[in-house]
Amino acid sequence: MQAQRIKPAVGTDASPVKRSRIQPFLARGPLWQHRIHPAAAYLRVLALPLLAAAVWSHTLFGAGPATGMSAATVLLLLIAPRFFPAASGTPGWAAKSLYGERMWLNRINLPIPEDDARSALILFLTALTGLLIMIWGALAANALVCLPALLVAVIARFAFQNRMAILYERMRDAHPLYRFWSVSADNDNPARKRKSA
Repeated sequence: MQAQRIKPAVGTDASPVKRSRIQPFLARGPLWQHRIHPAAAYLRVLALPLLAAAVWSHTLFGAGPATGMSAATVLLLLIAPRFFPAASGTPGWAAKSLYGERMWLNRINLPIPEDDARSALILFLTALTGLLIMIWGALAANALVCLPALLVAVIARFAFQNRMAILYERMRDAHPLYRFWSVSADNDNPARKRKSA
């Protein structure tokens, strides 16, 4: 007996959120075509103290330069991974965490274990809350607010990245796409390989 495919009714969408609203956040498209490099994972964590220092600098340099330094930090975070070279060999912890983050963002198309989804969301929201409180503390020039919030944001971000590395280990064989993310293309035909070199 052959399994039947169930097709949704015409004009219906199984997800509670419209796909057009979440499309920019899914793990595909030009944003995700960049090479995975371990430095990108560490840059995401190290950018937090840089951002705190940039926002805090308004007490020394004024609002204009502090805004410029904060924008430069955010731009560094967004643009720098595009210039990292391709990672080679077996992916390490940092690369696995970036692959896991792709899987977490792609959970609408390919579901992930519920406990991973829940804990990742909690860690992400904790890091985001720490970041927002850190920015508020830096704007208020209050070290008693800024520094503990920075510590919470950094620890939560590291914990989130670790959870994403664990998710990658769990899910890397769940879909053919995931299985080949960490495989580098190579020509296995020796004659053609010599010609192309």
